[in-house]
Amino acid sequence: GKIKPAKIGNNAGVEAKVAVMNALGHDRIFEGIIGPSATKIGDLSIGTVGVGAEQAKQDDLDVFTGNSETTNMYNSIHGTEKTLFRLYFKKQDNTLIGGQIVGSDFIGGQIDLLAQAIRSHLRLEDILTLHYTVQPVLTPEPSKNGIILAAENAWMKLRKGAV
Repeated sequence: GKIKPAKIGNNAGVEAKVAVMNALGHDRIFEGIIGPSATKIGDLSIGTVGVGAEQAKQDDLDVFTGNSETTNMYNSIHGTEKTLFRLYFKKQDNTLIGGQIVGSDFIGGQIDLLAQAIRSHLRLEDILTLHYTVQPVLTPEPSKNGIILAAENAWMKLRKGAV
């Protein structure tokens, strides 16, 4: 809910679409940017969206995290790569406010999913029950979805009173 600079190309695209809709007579308000981004350094892909630990501290947000480590494909497929997930939730209402993924080339869609979850104000309980695709060479095994595992990790911390 705070104004922060985010200088990436997709921001301009969203702003332009809102401007065009308004120019054509629709009453659309620019809601702001959640800031999904990804990059690749060597063989390592890194993606982030929303608020992370440092930003939460600067904004005096009380957050808790869920973490997971999985692979990008079924373990039985040659060439699997480790992928790490961290999700950030507001303690006040368990709403997802940020996420980070480090690992394989398949993170772009997962960062986009997290961006939409943040935009839709999904809570931890909603993330736990997300519907998702499984396919041996494109996704981890059904029980090893990194987003769901990170949400389960956060949920367990809540249940144990560790947040």
